Amino acid sequence: MIETLIAILRNSKSATAQDVQLYLKKYDNLIYKMQNAVVAKVTDEGLRLLEEVHLETIKGINKQFIDPANEAFKICSPFAPFLAWASQYIIYCKQSHQLDKVHRDLKKAEDDMQAKAEKKVGIKGIIDSLEKEGYVDLFR
Repeated sequence: MIETLIAILRNSKSATAQDVQLYLKKYDNLIYKMQNAVVAKVTDEGLRLLEEVHLETIKGINKQFIDPANEAFKICSPFAPFLAWASQYIIYCKQSHQLDKVHRDLKKAEDDMQAKAEKKVGIKGIIDSLEKEGYVDLFR
């Protein structure tokens, strides 16, 4: 579980024992990294890793942390908050990426509407000019 948590914090596929040691050497550093995780730094590839690799790992070990009937529960249960944080962080990253996409799509639609409105004004100006000069009446 801790390897998965560290990999998530590092935006990577996996973490080594040395990576884990570095993060656990000072508990404050781990907490700081968790509190200051920047979702904007998670790339599309990183999000894919979060969903396909890390979330699956969390789902696979979930019972050890929450099921008292599981033999590993006594050892794992104190670390359940880390499991919860990791799973919620993955959900937050996914929703944040989706929201960013919606904002980009909305901006694109607004820009498109503005361009069409400007084009409409230009066309309307040409038609008004042709009407003033009497050319439109020739086509009626």
